[in-house]
Amino acid sequence: MVGFVETYNRPLTIQAIGDLEVIPHKKIQYKGVVRFGDTVHLRLTVAEKKETSKPDRGIVFFDAQVLNQDGQAVQEGRWTLMMRRAAC
Repeated sequence: MVGFVETYNRPLTIQAIGDLEVIPHKKIQYKGVVRFGDTVHLRLTVAEKKETSKPDRGIVFFDAQVLNQDGQAVQEGRWTLMMRRAAC
């Protein structure tokens, strides 16, 4: 592991972006090096979801991977987002 960053223990501030709100609660592990000229892409997978006390929104947890041009993970982590729920 090359590096490790956590954004827990920061004041909770929520930023609204369209139909989602970003909750600054991320856990990131740097697993490799990215150099100039590398091609990277992001793979997000829904890992978990939770209902909130408000019926119009919920919390979604994503497992995130940044992959290089060889398909190797150079960064992994978990993102937490509050998202607007679809009307039933």
